[in-house]
Amino acid sequence: MTAPTDREKLAFTFASDSCKQVLTLSTTILSFTIAFRKDIAGDTFPFDELFLWISWLLLALAILAGVAAYLSLTGVVGKADEALDIYSGSVTGKAGIQMGAFALGLVSLAVFGVLALTGPSPAADDPTGSCTIEAPATGTCTLP
Repeated sequence: MTAPTDREKLAFTFASDSCKQVLTLSTTILSFTIAFRKDIAGDTFPFDELFLWISWLLLALAILAGVAAYLSLTGVVGKADEALDIYSGSVTGKAGIQMGAFALGLVSLAVFGVLALTGPSPAADDPTGSCTIEAPATGTCTLP
């Protein structure tokens, strides 16, 4: 085995840093949105909140895939008898899942944010009555 070139070392450093950045962002966004769920999703329709739950699942998947990708990077660097290959399937597959899940999680969170900010709250028509949701885009409120 030949010693890794500076370019290979730099590639692994960038891959490792990217993985850690997305892992940190995913964990922070997931923690923040769960901690402030009542404030974020207080009076939204259940259909709207579905996008929040989807974003949580995707961000959790990004966290798991990020840890797996980081461990794969460590494993590739730790192999003493083989040349460094940043493009090995064990690294690129997991890193791709991490990046894709993170991007889709952000999109789902953005859709939830738009729906939550632009849609009326279920109790907007009658704050003293009870409200039922009949369809994702409509709701009815009745007086007690």
